[in-house]
Amino acid sequence: MPVRTCDTVMNWISTYPCFDKRAPFPHGMMGKVQPGHDWDKEILHNLEEARIILILVSANMLASRYIHDIEIASALKRHDEKTACVIPVLLQHCEWKETRLGSLQALPKNIKPINQWKDRPSAYLDVVRGIRLALADLKAEPEPENVCDGAETVSLPVVTQLSTHFKNTPTHSLGVGGLGELLTRREGIVVARLSNANHSEALTTLGGCLRDAHDNGAEVIRTDLTTLQRDQLVSSEAFFNSIVRDLGRQGRVSKTLGEMWDENLSGGTNLTYFLRDIVLPKTNGHVVWVVNAVDRLLDTPFHNEAFACFRSIFNMRAFDPTGGWERLTILLVCSSDPSQFIDDPNLSPFNVGKFLELV
Repeated sequence: MPVRTCDTVMNWISTYPCFDKRAPFPHGMMGKVQPGHDWDKEILHNLEEARIILILVSANMLASRYIHDIEIASALKRHDEKTACVIPVLLQHCEWKETRLGSLQALPKNIKPINQWKDRPSAYLDVVRGIRLALADLKAEPEPENVCDGAETVSLPVVTQLSTHFKNTPTHSLGVGGLGELLTRREGIVVARLSNANHSEALTTLGGCLRDAHDNGAEVIRTDLTTLQRDQLVSSEAFFNSIVRDLGRQGRVSKTLGEMWDENLSGGTNLTYFLRDIVLPKTNGHVVWVVNAVDRLLDTPFHNEAFACFRSIFNMRAFDPTGGWERLTILLVCSSDPSQFIDDPNLSPFNVGKFLELV
């Protein structure tokens, strides 16, 4: 289960009024470790400090030796000592019952994984209610500044599943190999930063990778944001509308925009449905969507929404496992640092996928 699913779960939980909105998530949570900090030490520190420890359970989590041997072991030790409450939160079906977590009561109710709920908000709400019950059982007195409506509160929980540790250190590639390998693996999102010093050479490298992907059977579609007009960047709706139009023309889609666009949905949701219902069904193979010059979005008032949409599409690999999303790679080409993509403190940072620099 990708890290991005965990962000969605935790974003929902953090909206619950019993949690202190003035306190940030613990930096031990993956994706929240500040640059230059030791993520290993911070996560273990938070595991020692937290009173509620949520373990987001997925097949990927169970496959991680670090999570199993270090993080879960530390969490369960505190659980056995009754200094913390460990709650497994099931994201997908997996063999978690055969692990040391199997003896613990899990959420959501009826041990039904979140990705099996047709109504996802109800699943998240059920998890929140379970956490509230756990909070009520905690005997320690709350800190005065954390009191909310008379209910006992604790630090927002550390989530050990987030140990597919995203690092903001680029993977440097001197040739086609690095990017080519990621495309071959059908990575969900790849951020390729072009070297300013060797821009033309980097473009050559990029072109070679895309030709190889095409020769290996991938469907390569391109969106060049440098070609967008000013009126296409005035709002998120105009932007997503233009993207859907362009992808429809490239795919020679016979439907009109009116048939593909639902005015009752957001632009990002329309784009997501368009990819799922129109783009992916056109082939059974790998689809590489190249979005060039995504830096241009940084000067728009909706850049947080746009990059959050890319995150959301990546998350569909977990939320919609039958939608064919595992066949889609979004290749974002830029000259800036991905840490700038989402700067809204109320949104999860853009810490998804793989990041490399083409030189």
